[in-house]
Amino acid sequence: RGSTWKGALALFNSLEEMSIKADLVSHNTVLSAMEKSSKWRLGLAVLAASEESSLQPDVFTYSTAMSACERAQQWTRCLRLLDEMQERGCQPNGFTLAAAMG
Repeated sequence: RGSTWKGALALFNSLEEMSIKADLVSHNTVLSAMEKSSKWRLGLAVLAASEESSLQPDVFTYSTAMSACERAQQWTRCLRLLDEMQERGCQPNGFTLAAAMG
């Protein structure tokens, strides 16, 4: 399980080489692997990549990123993500709020 994030990231990075455009599901899957592996910084990079790809992160995207930050005790980043998602019109749910409260 510890190396699952490496495989997910490698596959994600190879999509472009195969001329496949990564969708939000792809981004969320990799973000989830980062969260489960305590790779919160990489998770935030995946979130940023989704925004740069003109994708609209959804409540799952933000909840997963916030959970990764919460696991790493990055409370300030977690709260910033909560603010960001609300500014973008994404409504938090119970999982999102649980991550924000730690």
